[in-house]
Amino acid sequence: MDLDLNIDKLKKESEAHKAALTSEINSWVERSKRITIGVLLIGGGLSLAYLISKRFTAGKNGDQNPMEQQTSAKFSKISRFILQELSVFLLAMAKERLLKYLEETNTDEEINSGNTE
Repeated sequence: MDLDLNIDKLKKESEAHKAALTSEINSWVERSKRITIGVLLIGGGLSLAYLISKRFTAGKNGDQNPMEQQTSAKFSKISRFILQELSVFLLAMAKERLLKYLEETNTDEEINSGNTE
């Protein structure tokens, strides 16, 4: 009789531990997804800003081939201004995302260090 009670108790404890572990794993997966998406957005924004700024400054360098020189000559002052504003906007977005990511990381580290003490 006592053996059956102990087995039931151990099974309940095992289920509780399993549920806690599953919950913790799911929270880590969700956190990893958020971090990965944030990193991809930041990287994509920086890459796009770099490519736009490189394209924008390509007309000022003498290292273009004739076909690229003809293409860059088609850009008017307005389109250059728009590209410049777009690159500034993308860099600002990347900066915001990076700051948000760093704040979340610091907050998570503070929470985790508080749990281990």
